Amino acid sequence: MAPKLPCRYKTQVRLGRDGDIEEWLATDDSLDRPVLIRILDSTADNRRRENFLASIRAAAAAHHVGLSEIYAIGSIDNPYSVIEWHGGVSLEDRLRAGDTLSVSNFLEQGPTLAAALATLHQSGTIHGAIDAGAIGFSGNQPAKLSSFGRPPRYERTEADTAALASAMRTAITGRDIPGIRPSQIAEGLPHAVDTILSDAESGSLNAESLAIQLRSLPSVRTSSSKTSWSWRWSILSGVLIVLSLAIAVIGNAIEVNPDSPFLFPVVPNASAEKALHPVTPTLTPNARAYSSEAVPLFPTGDDFPNSNYLNFINDDSRSTVWATPLYFTPFTSANNRLVVAFIVESSPRHIEIFGTPGTQYEMAWAESISDPEKSWKIFWSGKLLAGTNIVRVPTRENGVWLFKITDLPEDGNGRYMAQVGMIRFLP
Repeated sequence: MAPKLPCRYKTQVRLGRDGDIEEWLATDDSLDRPVLIRILDSTADNRRRENFLASIRAAAAAHHVGLSEIYAIGSIDNPYSVIEWHGGVSLEDRLRAGDTLSVSNFLEQGPTLAAALATLHQSGTIHGAIDAGAIGFSGNQPAKLSSFGRPPRYERTEADTAALASAMRTAITGRDIPGIRPSQIAEGLPHAVDTILSDAESGSLNAESLAIQLRSLPSVRTSSSKTSWSWRWSILSGVLIVLSLAIAVIGNAIEVNPDSPFLFPVVPNASAEKALHPVTPTLTPNARAYSSEAVPLFPTGDDFPNSNYLNFINDDSRSTVWATPLYFTPFTSANNRLVVAFIVESSPRHIEIFGTPGTQYEMAWAESISDPEKSWKIFWSGKLLAGTNIVRVPTRENGVWLFKITDLPEDGNGRYMAQVGMIRFLP
């Protein structure tokens, strides 16, 4: 059930929960902009409600490009906050999808986040619950520290800084292992990062000092940089390329067992054209994506979920996403279906997809967007894996390409939802 809010806010979709806080994506009709609304659970006692509202008020007093802006706040009887919607995903979402921060992204975003936390501390406020879920990303925009109003886990600024440093370590390595050296995982990362993060986690650095030290790091090494190990890596790279080409050739010749751990599965479909055998190349084609238009197909009209954000699918950014609704029963149990049609400027040879791992989907082609579903030519049926998924497609002139979600992954709490960050059509 949608929450009780001032009439200016129109809820679009329930995004889920952050502890005892329910999150909704909504539209502020007065200012015609999307907002994130965080609503405290109705079972919260008065003390929790007071602490929630006090935390939001305190955070609203600090202003920094790396802090999510707070627009409005509720009351003790109806505690909620209206916050800037950055249109992206959290660091936790990225890590769950197997997408760690690149070295260049870390060197750019790390100082911003640390400086944002320093601004918060200078205003006399402690976040109190920083982790990967409290950090948001959106395209080329600065990362944002958010999730204000959580129950505090600690009450000192040093612990805040330590928690941010720990989240940064996990962002680079993809592993929540204290003490792991990021420079040993991320090639090209300055070794000084290991010491800086360790000092911050131990309480030796405050947020301002963390920002200063991160800002002083050298830029990413170029490919011309040489080390004593360069020849070993060259040999290893050559071997991997040969193996990749061999796998691609084999993939063109055979259909792969769905249980094979080596290649993306090809799931036979009775309605698919027998001559079309999709192959997943091992390398992303180094080419500009064709311009495409995403059109909601099923459900039709206003019933299509989050249609206002469908353009995030083909904006060439993994950080901005379109999300399905949140289901509390298996997606297939009620004959649900979600289909997006793409009108592409030219004839693609590959489709690149990035979304929630475990999402089951089909790719098809039709001569016209009005063609009945039984006439669609299905050429791929599979499950999204972590990272980038690339599908080789049959040669077709004109027509439309169809992306159909057939099942959603379960989040471990009996809920089913998926996000799609990018679908690109490549030569």
